[in-house]
Amino acid sequence: AAVTEESLVAADADSMTYQSTVEAARGNILDRNGNVLVSNRASYNLVIINFVLFNSEQPNEKLLQLLELCDSLGIRYESHFPVTPELPYDYNMDAIDSSWQGYFRAFLSNRDYDLDISAQTLMKNLRKAYKLPDEWTQEQVYKVISIRYELELRSVPDIGMENYTLASDVSAENLAAVMELGVPGVIVETGTVREYHTQYAAHLLGYIGAMSPEEYAQYKEQNYAMNALVGKDGVEKEFENYLHGTDGTRVTTISSDGQIVEQHYSTEPVAGNNVVLTIDIGLQAVTE
Repeated sequence: AAVTEESLVAADADSMTYQSTVEAARGNILDRNGNVLVSNRASYNLVIINFVLFNSEQPNEKLLQLLELCDSLGIRYESHFPVTPELPYDYNMDAIDSSWQGYFRAFLSNRDYDLDISAQTLMKNLRKAYKLPDEWTQEQVYKVISIRYELELRSVPDIGMENYTLASDVSAENLAAVMELGVPGVIVETGTVREYHTQYAAHLLGYIGAMSPEEYAQYKEQNYAMNALVGKDGVEKEFENYLHGTDGTRVTTISSDGQIVEQHYSTEPVAGNNVVLTIDIGLQAVTE
């Protein structure tokens, strides 16, 4: 069911249960002598739990504090809100792919807004709906609306998105500063980042990246998460089915004040397989 800020605050439920995908470790790529050419390193991501944030006092103000701290620390956060940040507001649909364009239309329908609503009217309506203070600057208003949009998408029926990841691969120092701010609903989840240990054979090894809409149509049948990274070229692409592994599912029950009540795996993640190549990285280096 769709969940709004107002219903969350009014209900003040004791707890909620949600599922999240646990990324399986991608397999390593090695040369014929067992030298690791590509592996993974641990990363830390900032995730926002709507239920907790909007059961706290002054959620808009706390969200703004969080975003301004991220800006000051140089933490890059992403929003797919398709409205330009400068006045006069306009749409920039070319900046998002067809999947996110579809999510935007679902967002408008869920709010009973006309699909041809102007960007300026949309911003005016959302500022009122989100109850943003009159004294805020235009920049502050846009900043919070763009993230509130991402958060609201997670409660639009039939989209089925998981909790919003505000920022990925955050450094330990920046992570400590953000968590010290104490914004309710902001949690740290672990992930992995692909790490390449050689500057050679790049044309053979390839790289990974976010799925295109066409790739997602293919990989979702293999239970890939919407935000999964896949091989885009080289060995990473050709051996995707071997390297990817099987993601798991974690079920978490959390209280309205952010305490984890219960947590377990409904499906354990299974790491991907290693791929051993016939190349000798030392010979490759000499050759290059």
